[in-house]
Amino acid sequence: SEGKISAALYHTAGKGTRLAPLPASENNNKPGVKLPYSQKLVDGTYEPLTVLEAVVKQTAVYASSRKGRLSVYWGDQIFIPTKPFVYTPSHHIDIMCTLLGETAPTAEEWVEQGLDKYGVIAVSKGASKDAAQVEKVDHATAVRMLKSLGDIGQVGPSLGSFSVSSLILTSLCAEYRAELDKKEGKFDTDPHFWMPLTLPSDEYTALMKQKGIEESVSVAHHVRMSAMKAKLQLGNLGLFGAVDVGKDACWWDYGLLKLYSTNNIKLT
Repeated sequence: SEGKISAALYHTAGKGTRLAPLPASENNNKPGVKLPYSQKLVDGTYEPLTVLEAVVKQTAVYASSRKGRLSVYWGDQIFIPTKPFVYTPSHHIDIMCTLLGETAPTAEEWVEQGLDKYGVIAVSKGASKDAAQVEKVDHATAVRMLKSLGDIGQVGPSLGSFSVSSLILTSLCAEYRAELDKKEGKFDTDPHFWMPLTLPSDEYTALMKQKGIEESVSVAHHVRMSAMKAKLQLGNLGLFGAVDVGKDACWWDYGLLKLYSTNNIKLT
């Protein structure tokens, strides 16, 4: 809360089924799988770099810009940005994405770029650059759902990684204190936090219905998140924004065996 510490959390859960059989060589430690690159240790010897070590090393470039914030990254995805990684946060929540072009895509471009297959971040044209998230929808549905943003300036696939201010972190911990104390429930950031915070209730409910969630459940959750949102003292920061890593950024997923092979070949 004093803005002095930049902390990071790396998601490394799972047995690595999609990467099998490689995690078995590391006692089912998926992020412990080795890469074909050795790093020099303090004693002068060399050891192969693990996937997690590579992720930590790469994402550390954002640390200086995120004092007073918690960053959350996937433990098996490495991305090398082409956009500046030193920046001043403008929103309490900022999510990493690859914004495509300087204008919003047409319906044809939406399909060509495969945006109907991803979680998509849309950024408004306004000076505030407020953003919202939708997930795996066609162009017409996205435009309707995002009308609360006003004119859309840019869109692009979400990387899933994000950072939050101390205000958001403490607010979420307080709101979900009962579930945390009981260690009950399961919430995912995209459908349970970001989308209800950035989409109107009817659009959020329609989107969750596509996931098989009953309308009453979605409405109740949206009401809960809206109540939390109403209590936030945002100050001079917006609520939800984007951090563009660049449309030409390297984005390598090491969580799938096929991609592990493909991405390693790129290094040769």
